[in-house]
Amino acid sequence: MPDPEIGQVTVLGIDDWAKRRGQQQAPDPQQVAEQANATHADNRPRVVRARQLYERVQGLKAEGKNVTAVTRELGLAPGTSRRYYHAANVEEVTAALLTGWPSMLDDYKPHLHQRWNAGCTNIQQLHREVTALGFRGSYTTVYAYLAPFKGKAAPPAVPAPPKVRHITSWIRRRPGQP
Repeated sequence: MPDPEIGQVTVLGIDDWAKRRGQQQAPDPQQVAEQANATHADNRPRVVRARQLYERVQGLKAEGKNVTAVTRELGLAPGTSRRYYHAANVEEVTAALLTGWPSMLDDYKPHLHQRWNAGCTNIQQLHREVTALGFRGSYTTVYAYLAPFKGKAAPPAVPAPPKVRHITSWIRRRPGQP
């Protein structure tokens, strides 16, 4: 039996798991897509360089050189060399450039954006506020994040994806357990 045809989706709900965790609504897919495209546009030169470096490392690997020789020949940091050497494909290397690494600030970005847009642009004050909320990072981390917003409004903060340990705990728990 064929599946029934689905019309245009006009409302995006939130799943029961996320609701139990205190989230009120799912992120707007259009907004997330626009932000991802803007981020990808900013990262394109880095992605091109990463692809070129991946090809060079894999070329040396194909010649039979080990990680240490590749590190020495290309003048790379050992960790970078290992990551490119052992990567199964170029997407494995470029994924972090496109999506970004998790940040210590992820849990505090909504607060920072809300306060910045409310008119508090004193970064020292904002650092004190997030520290009072539990942030354990430095002033420099907060400054580096907020500096591009100077003189303009901060864009709406996109919630960070759930951490692996949280997803694992959701899967392992029995339904009905908090």
